[in-house]
Amino acid sequence: MPGVVVGVSGGVDSSVAVHLLKEQGFDVEGVIFKQVNAPSCDTDTMCCSASAIEEAREVCRQLKIPLHIKDLRDIFDKAIIQPAIASFAQGKTPSPCTSCNSKVRSVTLNYVRQVLGLEYFATGHYFDVSPSDGIVSRGLDSNKDQSYMVSLVSKDYFKHWLAPLGKYQKSEIRTIAANLGLITATNPDSQDLC
Repeated sequence: MPGVVVGVSGGVDSSVAVHLLKEQGFDVEGVIFKQVNAPSCDTDTMCCSASAIEEAREVCRQLKIPLHIKDLRDIFDKAIIQPAIASFAQGKTPSPCTSCNSKVRSVTLNYVRQVLGLEYFATGHYFDVSPSDGIVSRGLDSNKDQSYMVSLVSKDYFKHWLAPLGKYQKSEIRTIAANLGLITATNPDSQDLC
């Protein structure tokens, strides 16, 4: 079966993405990125906090997949945090999440995919993608659609990017997580800037 590395965050969406891909017959591995240093930012709604890493470990144990942890703190600071701060200082409104997806997340997930010798990488984003032609479209859940979050990503990456949540409503994802007994089933959606 083809292999896929899933960017896990310690949240419900990426947890269920792992499960759905396993159900589809993929050989699945997980990776989480350590992106920040500040322990004071360790909240339940932050996708890259120390507690999120621990929850990602537990979910991967529950779903019986290996987890890789990659330290991206320096890269993330230079490519995302510092430019966002500079943009705020100039009175602009940056979009650090879309920048992260194009400059850090897609690039690093693709790199990890290649190092592990896998065909695909995946995330728990709500959008749809056709790997055969790299066309991205809106997810089924109009309240959760995240196609805009990947709008700056190079089309070449979408030939390897799977988005298993694009065909689901958020409520269905929570139900799947609860039925599986995943510890992330009731986690709130991440809302904070890393």
